[in-house]
Amino acid sequence: MTRILGTTLAVAMTLALLAPASVYGQSRPATITGSVTDETKAAVAAVRVELVDASGATQATDDTDEQGRFTLRNVAPGTYTVRAVAEGFESATSEPLTVGAGPVAPLALVLKVAGVAESVDVAADTGVSVDSASNADAIVLKEKDLEALPDDPDELAQALQDLAGPGAGPGGGQFYIDGFSGGRLPPKSSIREVRINSNPFSAEFDRIGFGRIEIFTKPGADRFRGSISANFGDESLNARNFFAPTRPAEQERRYGGNISGPISKKMSFFLDIERREEDDNETIAAIVLDGAGNPAVFQSTFPQPERRFSISPRVDLQAGENHTLIFRYDFADDSREGQGVGGFALPSRAVTSTFRDQTLSFTDTFIVSPTVIAETRIQLGRRNSKSEAVSGFALALNVSDSFFQNSSAGKSERTERRFEISQNFNIIRGNHTIRTGVRVRGIGIEDLGTSNYGGTYTFAGDVERSADGLPIPGGDSITSIEQYQRVIAGVPGYVPSQFTISGGEPFASTTQFDVGAFVQDDWRVRQNFTVSTGLRYEKQTNAGDSLNFAPRIGVAYSFTDSAGVAATVIRAGFGVFFERIGEGLSLDEIRFDGERQVQIIVPRPLFFPNIPSTDELQSFQRPSSVRQLEALANPYQIQGTLSVERQLPYGITGSSSICGAAECISSARATSTRRC
Repeated sequence: MTRILGTTLAVAMTLALLAPASVYGQSRPATITGSVTDETKAAVAAVRVELVDASGATQATDDTDEQGRFTLRNVAPGTYTVRAVAEGFESATSEPLTVGAGPVAPLALVLKVAGVAESVDVAADTGVSVDSASNADAIVLKEKDLEALPDDPDELAQALQDLAGPGAGPGGGQFYIDGFSGGRLPPKSSIREVRINSNPFSAEFDRIGFGRIEIFTKPGADRFRGSISANFGDESLNARNFFAPTRPAEQERRYGGNISGPISKKMSFFLDIERREEDDNETIAAIVLDGAGNPAVFQSTFPQPERRFSISPRVDLQAGENHTLIFRYDFADDSREGQGVGGFALPSRAVTSTFRDQTLSFTDTFIVSPTVIAETRIQLGRRNSKSEAVSGFALALNVSDSFFQNSSAGKSERTERRFEISQNFNIIRGNHTIRTGVRVRGIGIEDLGTSNYGGTYTFAGDVERSADGLPIPGGDSITSIEQYQRVIAGVPGYVPSQFTISGGEPFASTTQFDVGAFVQDDWRVRQNFTVSTGLRYEKQTNAGDSLNFAPRIGVAYSFTDSAGVAATVIRAGFGVFFERIGEGLSLDEIRFDGERQVQIIVPRPLFFPNIPSTDELQSFQRPSSVRQLEALANPYQIQGTLSVERQLPYGITGSSSICGAAECISSARATSTRRC
């Protein structure tokens, strides 16, 4: 299958590259590309580029990327000029150019530093767009927009997910960092742009775009620039927790900075460093037994210090006229103490954890010709995480709604090694914009887990019992703390509700790979009508399904008002989206195979407070519930939407959508339908 897929993809790409322009028609819309530099020949990013027709109206716009490049797609035949506008510079305008008489050569616009002046630009109202990536619920956040979002990485991630709305499929939305799937969210100061919910039915992505968040980091600058930030806060303005005996001391210290600038004429860098120190506290409000064996309220606070450090250097290199190379390294180190304490959980429940993440990324953008761009991305990552309970392998007690003593977490250590390689091509043929490519990912996991190797007694409450342990007819129920009190006192007939323990081999490892190939064609049939078609193929190891073909289609049609502005757009989309069977399930299949690691559950154990060995409790061993993954098929979702977008006064765009979905889960082929 892999050989057939590779041959098919190669033939498709070859035909697309060799297809003569005459197939698409010389007089149909074209694409205008170019670059913007300053007087020192340095690329200028985030410049607004406008396409102006003979009447002076703006027909299309784009912003330059970090290499100063821009692309104006689906330009109708006619005569135009291209204008670059940036704050602090004089606008640069190209010579008149004619679209429709052959390919348009790439433009080179040079910006000159402007003198002190005051001006007001009023952009022409171009209405709503039928571009596949311009759906009304898509959001693009620039640097100024990001200033209103939280600085804390966790709060920033939550804010972006709130903006994206609920994501389709398990796990909700998905982050992409500089084109790579997953990854750690970079500090806000290093983010150049965020795109949310763009082109939801694109075949380039395995999951539907609702909830998809694409983040692009900042490139190096042509001049040395930098910033330093520091934040401090403490408990001075905090109210005391009602359940805490006192208001504990708390502090948050965050400081960092970034610097960017040139290394040489063709090389620049961006460096971001951040350090976070949080001294937080958690309130404990539990019910325990005092020295006399009677229930008593226990209230206290427990410190939970947390330390984070991250550094993210990036280097951009212009290797010749057609090659742009980006190297990026991310390092993050996180340590937390006192986790798991609070509420009913006593201090003996504390767990200390550490996390270290290292990622090295490489991106090569190669302009093969004015109509073909190749993008190569390679990423290598390593993650190490450790956690250990301060109580070690001591016996854990869970007295429901009263107190939890000692942690059953034991000791765990996990190492993940990941890689991701993708090769994409952008091909422009007349009024067709074709994107095709393939992505290969892999992960290797080594995991040591000793959760509940010390055993756990659970007290969930009981009823009045006789000395032989039988329920007394008409007797009252007793709470969990009363049950624990009677067991500790040795009252005949009372035992814990349950005893659980794990044993066997604590180490397990697995590897998993997946590949996805796609082709996407955005066809501007007319200026007000776009059709997007695509096909994606998915395949992964540790699963038995190979026929994972996912077709996608989207259409957009606009209606103009009396002024000739596209005021209303009707969009429709349909697609099949496959989900991966996660590597966590692959690891569980190995760990819980019925022999390597065992889980034992004993209801109403008679041996409290002893801890029998797992060999002595073999008759209570819990059967493994993890199925062999080769017998499972990848779950998938069929999604369809219909929406109407309307340009309203004062720059407001309104959108109304209806959608439906059908889901198929695993090899059982259980299906469900829903509306959203």
